[in-house]
Amino acid sequence: MVKFWNKVCNCNPYGSKSNNCDYNSGKCDCYSNIESQFCDKCLPGFYNHPKCIKCNCNGMSEECDQFTGRCINCKGN
Repeated sequence: MVKFWNKVCNCNPYGSKSNNCDYNSGKCDCYSNIESQFCDKCLPGFYNHPKCIKCNCNGMSEECDQFTGRCINCKGN
C-alpha cells in the first residue's frame, strides 16, 4: 500500500502505471485495456490480466471469460 497525500491507494502493481491514485476518487491510473478502481481487471472484451488480450470470438460475441478467454453469450446460443 502506498499513501498519496495521506490516502491509501492499493493500486494493482501489474495493472496500474504507478502506485499513486486520484486524491478525490481514489482511482488508480490504469494501463491500456485495464479498468476498475485499482486496475485489477481487464476491460470487457479482454482477458488475461494484466496482459489483457482481446477476446477472439469471431464476431459471435463481444464478451469472454476474464481468466480463460472462453467466449460467453454467443449469438445463436
